[in-house]
Amino acid sequence: MSRDVSAMVQTAASHKWLAWLGVTRAAKKAASPALEKLEELEECIGEMESGSEKLGRI
Repeated sequence: MSRDVSAMVQTAASHKWLAWLGVTRAAKKAASPALEKLEELEECIGEMESGSEKLGRI
């Protein structure tokens, strides 16, 4: 999923948005690891949710 997010960041619309916010190249580089961590967190939350559903069905 990190490839999908990276591809999203590379879109023209996101470049315009980042330029509008005045984000520098350094900030763009820092955003990549942050996006990866958010993806990991999202996966963990998804696993926890699916696990809680399994417990609820028992």
